[in-house]
Amino acid sequence: MKHITIFLTILIISACSKNNIKPEPQYLPDWTEVKVKSDNISFFDIYFLNDNFGLICGSSGTLLKTIDGGTTWQKMELGTDISFFRTSALDENTFAAGGKSLFATTDQGNSFSEITKPQDVKNISDIKFIDEQLWYVIGGNRVYKIIDAGTHWELIYNPTPYFLKGMLFTSAETCYTFGGETISDWIDGEIYSSGFLSKTTDSGGTWVEFQDSIITSAELMGISFINNNIGYFTNYFGEIYKTTNGGNNWTHVDSTGTWITNLLFINEHTGYYPKGKKLYKTTDGGANWEIDLDLDSLQLSFSKIINTENYLYLLNEDGSVFKKSNINILP
Repeated sequence: MKHITIFLTILIISACSKNNIKPEPQYLPDWTEVKVKSDNISFFDIYFLNDNFGLICGSSGTLLKTIDGGTTWQKMELGTDISFFRTSALDENTFAAGGKSLFATTDQGNSFSEITKPQDVKNISDIKFIDEQLWYVIGGNRVYKIIDAGTHWELIYNPTPYFLKGMLFTSAETCYTFGGETISDWIDGEIYSSGFLSKTTDSGGTWVEFQDSIITSAELMGISFINNNIGYFTNYFGEIYKTTNGGNNWTHVDSTGTWITNLLFINEHTGYYPKGKKLYKTTDGGANWEIDLDLDSLQLSFSKIINTENYLYLLNEDGSVFKKSNINILP
């Protein structure tokens, strides 16, 4: 009987090997997958207005909406096949997606309108709603104030020649913009990178550009602020820095070794960043990091992590969405 058991075990292992059966991904107990991947679509951004209402966007005109925290998703019909790189919402009625064009809805996604933009604005790289009549967008490396629900564009900031990746509002009046550029010299093999960070405290009326070499020496890839004063950024070389006085001074926190595109701190102690198919977490302000989620079975990389009042949401480039409660880690 013992020999039969061993023989059957060998047969099962052999059959699995021949059929190239891969083991199921080993999720950590507190993470759950709330959306499976979408074939032939690449996803670039995720936005949640609250614990229940969320959006994800990607290639081929893809914009998906959830109203139950990611349990179910509805595809929005926008009538376009352009890629959307950024999405945002004012409320469950009014939301938008941007790429080469900007599309918005005011009726929960039942219909969308293409917002006419200035001719020199080639791409929309970020969107922020203030109210139904006032929006902010980054387009063509400039910051615009959109008035009257998209009918009038006012240029409020043009930090030429920097490439603006995004903006982050820490209050109704205070906003940070960040970016820079990185160039690889194929002749000498060197990489030349420069960074950019600016700030307004009067809703875009005036801007201060930070000149600290810590900022200007490498392209800024992502920023995260927990209030007007305490924030973090990561640059092209994977270095993480922290400020406690609104960007005036920065201290080095850690180096990840290679660049990461997204950084999230939910308080001064707890932070996350996705890198490849892994998600890293710190509980001591960035001094030490450990793997919080490792899914080598995925074909593509994690692209962005965000938080709501009670949950963390993590997007993979293949459209998979993972969810975790953050109730026990908030102060």
